[in-house]
Amino acid sequence: MSITDIYSSNVQYLYRVRSCSASAIVVWIAIFFTITIPLFFIHHTGGYWIRTRTYWEKPDVHFKHKYFLMIDQGNSDPLVCSTFSHYKDNVLRDDCNLVKVQEVDNDANGIQDALHLEILFYSNKPIRSLILLLFFNYELKEHIRVISETMTVIEHTLAPEVQEIEFIGDLSLRQNDALIHDEIYHVEDNSTDLNHFTINELLLENTHRLLSGTLTNLRILPKLGYIKDEAIIIKAQIYYTIQAINYRPGFWEEIKWAWMQYLSIFVIVMYFIRRVLNQMFSTQRLQSYIVVPWGQKSKLS
Repeated sequence: MSITDIYSSNVQYLYRVRSCSASAIVVWIAIFFTITIPLFFIHHTGGYWIRTRTYWEKPDVHFKHKYFLMIDQGNSDPLVCSTFSHYKDNVLRDDCNLVKVQEVDNDANGIQDALHLEILFYSNKPIRSLILLLFFNYELKEHIRVISETMTVIEHTLAPEVQEIEFIGDLSLRQNDALIHDEIYHVEDNSTDLNHFTINELLLENTHRLLSGTLTNLRILPKLGYIKDEAIIIKAQIYYTIQAINYRPGFWEEIKWAWMQYLSIFVIVMYFIRRVLNQMFSTQRLQSYIVVPWGQKSKLS
């Protein structure tokens, strides 16, 4: 019958030294470097702490049925279509003949996916430019709680004699700073009161907010051929897309990644330092008493 080597184990030697000997000092220095080298390495490769992280969430968005449309016709007074009745203590007239608003839930999951807005009005002159303000309720709830009233702006200078124009874009949340984990952000948008702000003040205030709405991937589709007796149509299709949220992790989330970074480097450093110490003790470069596992007597190497 043949014989096979199937398992092996190492012989463990115990090395004893005096507390104040050179060998003890070398071992203590080795322990010190085993602990500190991972700290030094991680500190100079980005640090333990994750300053910001990003996660993705589909927001719960609802159009507030508030809008403000101002249309420039050149030398004449601008046309105004709005759900606001006053602007800086002045009564607003509504020059629009028809406004259609529809929010759609394409996948029937209870979260709206898009807004379809259509505004019809008549004008004796071709329009030159417009500014459209739309107001939404914006809510995040999976990782960070955010309840915010956001405003988005569409501003465009039109080509001559446009009869119909359509805007297509994605509604996104713009952050001026990273959010804090486990915080609740309930942002009341008092700036939506046009009786207290001019349009310029409103746009400036919206720019400096921590959270504000913006349109990305904006596409503009004009239809040329102005006819005085036909209605001018302004359409907007705003899609509520998945949002990337930047935030600062909490304490336990930081610790979860910090100990893994330290331990992964610590094990490697400890392996090489132990090999060096074993080599130095086994070759008698460091004086010690060797305790063998099969006897109680010690001998000086």
